[in-house]
Amino acid sequence: SSGINAEYGTHGYGITKIGPELRVIASSDGFIQGVQHVNRPIYGVQFHPEVDLTIHGREILRNFCYKICGIAISDVMKNRQALCLEDIRNSVQDKTVLALLSGGVDSTVLAALLTKALGPGRVLAIHIDNGLMRKNESTLV
Repeated sequence: SSGINAEYGTHGYGITKIGPELRVIASSDGFIQGVQHVNRPIYGVQFHPEVDLTIHGREILRNFCYKICGIAISDVMKNRQALCLEDIRNSVQDKTVLALLSGGVDSTVLAALLTKALGPGRVLAIHIDNGLMRKNESTLV
């Protein structure tokens, strides 16, 4: 369906065919952007609903969490960051952390949380080019 910014939908590649057990639930610019299994509660997306520039991204995530997964509003943690920081401090205690970063969102957020929880003097973050980066992306990290 419309509403997916192609800029955040693909990185120069895309899905054009799916297996018979899937059905297309979203597409943009000739690429399949969302699928649903025909018999099982399995969904997949080939875009970034979490970024602010994705039109209706929050609505997509909200519908997935509440309508598909059945999460009640009371189940949502109100202060995820504070809980993460506390968990990091309790787990690490007085040690220093070595973090290998790919430059992707997950490892970058990890490094940010570690640094916030422990301070920059206790986090040694090293970028590792894992061979899966976009062209010339490692030079920018």
